[in-house]
Order: sequence, then structure tokens, then C-alpha cells
Amino acid sequence: MAERQTRRRYLATLGVVGAAGLAGCSGGADSPPPADEAAIPADIGTWPTFGHDAANTGTAPQEVGPTRSLVVQWRATIEDRVVASPAVVDGTVYVGSDDDAVHALSAVDGGEQWRFETGHIVRGSPAVADGTVYAGSHDGYVYALAAADGSLVWQF
Repeated sequence: MAERQTRRRYLATLGVVGAAGLAGCSGGADSPPPADEAAIPADIGTWPTFGHDAANTGTAPQEVGPTRSLVVQWRATIEDRVVASPAVVDGTVYVGSDDDAVHALSAVDGGEQWRFETGHIVRGSPAVADGTVYAGSHDGYVYALAAADGSLVWQF
């Protein structure tokens, strides 16, 4: 039976993605965690937008707090810096970057699921609702992308 997702594991994933993006990311997935550390479960939890919800409360009351020390589970390669918070929904981390793209990464191992090129940097936090990822770009457009494959639904 899968272990319940904890707030610590969830925050660790968000921290790793954010720190890795800001640091320029060192490339590829790291080796697996030590045997005594639990791997990230596929049902990692949900943080669909900046501040967690429409009120930007920054809380996820259904989750529990940290119970152990944090460990790096993975790192991902992103070509340029990440300055905004990622969104995490259904085991996928969505993040914009100064490499003019929105990225979808596996929350379990950091592998790239898809990448969508915009016309300029993406410095805002993506939001995810009903299978659609919404992201604004400095090219003047807001993009709606299919969460499953990154295909363009619409832009405005």
C-alpha cells in the first residue's frame, strides 16, 4: 500500500524544482534516494497554482507536516533560470522558465514529460485546472495547454 503523501515530501519536491531551476540545474536525474528514504509516490498531492488556491492561502490543510529531514530526490535540467513557483497536479510539476518555455516534469523522478515553447520568457507561476495548464509569457500571450501532452488549446 502506498504511503500517504506528507507535506514535507510535497514541499521537498517544490523546493528541489525551484532550487534546481534557480541554480541553472546540473543535468539529468540524480541517483535514487538511500534505501532508508521513501521514494516520492506518484500521488504526490496537489498544489495547482501560486499560493495553493484562489485565495493564495499557501496552505494545504489536507496534508501533514514534516516528519523527517528533507533529502534531494531528483534534479531536472532546465536551460535557464526559474523564478516562479511551480504547480503540481496529478504527479506532474509544471514550471515556466527564462528559456521561453513551459515545462512538465514527473514529480516522481524529474523526467521531462513535455515542453511548450512560447515567444519569450515565462516568469509567472502556471495554474492548472480541469486538465489545462495556464501560463503567461512575456511575449504578451496567455497560453492554455493540455496538461496531458502540452498541446496548445488556445492563446490570447
